[in-house]
Amino acid sequence: MPTRSLICISALVIAVTCAVASISTSPADARVKVINPPDAPASLSHVTIQNDDGRQISFVHYDLQNKGQNTLKGVFLKLVFFDQLGRPTGGEIFLEHVDLKSHHRAQFHSALSHYADTDIGTVGITISAANTDRDHWKDQTPTQQIVKQMKD
Repeated sequence: MPTRSLICISALVIAVTCAVASISTSPADARVKVINPPDAPASLSHVTIQNDDGRQISFVHYDLQNKGQNTLKGVFLKLVFFDQLGRPTGGEIFLEHVDLKSHHRAQFHSALSHYADTDIGTVGITISAANTDRDHWKDQTPTQQIVKQMKD
């Protein structure tokens, strides 16, 4: 009987160790450049990227503040990935559904499609569109200008 208990405890310890190892994250080596459009109804701050090296996945963590008078319902975030030489290597856009009252702030985190490995030098992030309970805002800045701001 004691042998069976010892085997079960050993198996449990191994399972917990593997689970903790698979979710441990480390800061990405990439520098983060945040662009907040001045006329956007929301702004980003405290943006960080963390890697889960075991699963080869990156997460973006950020604070989102509603700067408008209406309830913020969703934001489209645009990310551009640059290599060590400042050349764009990829990008992604995703929608974050929120329910953020006027002038409130909240923290969010999302998994990214791209892995911010050692080849990534900078990750630029901006709000490209936002939905409130009353209207829709879209950034009218040309893409080339946004990419240039992120790179500089």
